[in-house]
Amino acid sequence: MKTLFADAFYWVALLNPHDQLHQTAREAAEAYSSARLVTTEAGLVGVLNFFSAFRLELREAAAETVQDILDDDRIAVVPSSHRTFMDGLEFYEARSDKNYSMVDCMSMRVMRDQDLRDVLTHDQHFEQEGFTALLCPPPALQKAELPLLDEATSDLDGEKRGSRLRARRGPGG
Repeated sequence: MKTLFADAFYWVALLNPHDQLHQTAREAAEAYSSARLVTTEAGLVGVLNFFSAFRLELREAAAETVQDILDDDRIAVVPSSHRTFMDGLEFYEARSDKNYSMVDCMSMRVMRDQDLRDVLTHDQHFEQEGFTALLCPPPALQKAELPLLDEATSDLDGEKRGSRLRARRGPGG
């Protein structure tokens, strides 16, 4: 049985019908329905944090989805622990030249510890570390998206630029 890591990006896109990658996430869920999934409690916190500013129905749906994930025998949820945090922090410090979030660093360490290569995500940081991001378009399409950045964003730092780009694509994009 194939085992995949499921990043917060995946859960958000799957749950949010207005997410630009919603259909892609649904298709991936169908295509990999027989796979075993691994995710982290920290990633699930990220999902709940993402939906915290949404209307009540989506907040409730997010909480219900997280509970379903926790109850699903086909999904292994790696608990948060001091060791997981410290492993992620070590990775975070080692990649200080990158814009990786702490949650991504924890996830990447879990993936390496469990010898996982494929991740349900659109986050290209995983690809920078040699993982296969299953929700990313082929490289030619990624380059075609670059014109979404306008002149006004050229002087912003990478994080703000990324946020601006995601805002144009919609939540979770």
